[in-house]
Amino acid sequence: MLFFQADYSFHGHSILYDLAPFAPHFLPLNDKTVMTHVSHGIEGFKKILIQKEDVPQLERTDFFNCASQFEQRIKRNEWGIPEEKLIVTGFPRFDRYPADQPAERVKRVLVMMTWREWLLESGSKEFEQSDYYLNTYGLLQHGGIQKLLEEQDMEVTVALHPFMQRFEKHFEEISSGRIRFVAFEELSISKAIEENDMLLTDITSVSWDFLYLNKPIIFYLFDQEDWETKRGIYLDLNKDLYGYKAKTAEDVYGFLKEITEGVNYNKWYSMAPQFIDFFDQDNCKRLTDRVFGTKRIE
Repeated sequence: MLFFQADYSFHGHSILYDLAPFAPHFLPLNDKTVMTHVSHGIEGFKKILIQKEDVPQLERTDFFNCASQFEQRIKRNEWGIPEEKLIVTGFPRFDRYPADQPAERVKRVLVMMTWREWLLESGSKEFEQSDYYLNTYGLLQHGGIQKLLEEQDMEVTVALHPFMQRFEKHFEEISSGRIRFVAFEELSISKAIEENDMLLTDITSVSWDFLYLNKPIIFYLFDQEDWETKRGIYLDLNKDLYGYKAKTAEDVYGFLKEITEGVNYNKWYSMAPQFIDFFDQDNCKRLTDRVFGTKRIE
């Protein structure tokens, strides 16, 4: 009801998830609301999966917010969105914090791994035999890493992607000592980004926030080949990463050791302007200035 009454709507995934479960079925009846899609993270890693049922919503959406010219090219060339619908106004979440804010010393580590659609239907035994589980769990049990955390008085917060919530029970027992597992519903993404000094991830879009803040990132790509063949990537994972690239837990340990020895910043921070156009905390203003005042013309 609110969607049909609104002059403007903003959604980050789809109107099915963000507004109401059956809203997509009634889109043809709403020719008034100006709809804007705001990506929940800068696009660049996982290729979009456009299902048949997604097409009407993509066609009906009036504007697609872009963080940069880089993201605009992806949405134009890969998503097939018409140029006139693409508005480069910056990434709204960046307004929450000033750019280039590394911690004086890296003491708090956020571990976030994204989801894998090829595991979502797995049973418990199958999941525990997956590369995802074995490498993630094994990383957190690595003796050298655990010793380093103790010696450097560091804390690790681990959170799974919300689509992987059904597997959280397999990780709960790791909450001990310096490592704390947090269920996703207990986590505030924006607070986690602000409060943690570095990120350890595979290819989650939260990494863009850590780049923006000039905080260290370790990309743990134990299943890079799976990503490239099963889903596809917009970036070249061998050339375009803006952080340390690790293939094994031992690699991660080595990079963590380097970071604790004095690398409190992102060594690839100079790459940030390639992917992010604005660093001024006016992203929301640019977006609303561009969208508000627009009326749908049929």
